[in-house]
Amino acid sequence: AANIFLRHVAIDCEPAWVSFNKAIPATVVGWVLVLMGMSQGRRMMPPRELLRTLIGLAIFVQIAGNIAFQWSLAQVGLALAVPLGFGMIIVSGAILGRIWLSEPITGRSAISILVLIAAVGILSVGAAPDQKAVLSESVAKPAIVLGVIAACSAGFAYAVNTTYIRAMALGAMPVATTLMVISTVGVVVHGLITAVQIGWTGVTATTLEQWGAMYGAGISNAVAFFSLGYALQRISVLHVNILNASQVAMAAIAGVLIFGEKPSMAMYVGCGLTALGMILIQARKKDSALERLEEEEAEAVHTHVEPAKPTARVSHSVASAE
Repeated sequence: AANIFLRHVAIDCEPAWVSFNKAIPATVVGWVLVLMGMSQGRRMMPPRELLRTLIGLAIFVQIAGNIAFQWSLAQVGLALAVPLGFGMIIVSGAILGRIWLSEPITGRSAISILVLIAAVGILSVGAAPDQKAVLSESVAKPAIVLGVIAACSAGFAYAVNTTYIRAMALGAMPVATTLMVISTVGVVVHGLITAVQIGWTGVTATTLEQWGAMYGAGISNAVAFFSLGYALQRISVLHVNILNASQVAMAAIAGVLIFGEKPSMAMYVGCGLTALGMILIQARKKDSALERLEEEEAEAVHTHVEPAKPTARVSHSVASAE
């Protein structure tokens, strides 16, 4: 839903201005949750060394991720930008999760990744000719190439962001705090860029329809961002990214139904492979990181010691990555 709203303002609005407004709802929700936690006596603010790292990460994600993705929408369209971005998210997320968090890539997971990459490739190939036809009159070929690069850059930035949130979600920092800092940095960074690029004149030129689209994107993004954050407390980066890849097919369908992007056999095959990849990743075996945490909690109960990371508890009914 956020991507559909963003597509509405991709051509007529400055990317930083769109990203500024999109970040506001998530920032408000994040601060409310953090202040509520503080009022209950919980430690919500991160240590200084973690805060510096998180701010640096947030700046990278906002520029290489959000602004790059918003700009790519205007160059290559929804049906191409989202598959390209998500292909990069899936591959980068699997590699980063393995290196950073020691999350395993099993045979079944690898097959699921390959199926989804095939789906992304088919969706991209199917969308490319139609996007070229739609954009050829207004967008030069170099801009299309740069749009593809920007979409891939956004995917990598989002993969880094997701992996970091997962690392923090396992006990180093409350999820609400991580998301609040990232969103707040987004408001500041995009606000400064907007002030330089379009100033007050550009802000006042925003139409009511554009305001509606930007805040529709912002509200949808806040729901998605916090859902993602809390999902990362319970399942691995790879599992989250593969399930989240359902939006690739959703974006392709939305591009056809809402923006007049022509359907094709490639779109239907790509959507089918996306569904198959999501089915393959489902497993009954629990995430090993969470198994260790639950073992620590069980041992703490017997020894009457406070468990190290109680915030990462998970219901046995939640299916996790292998």
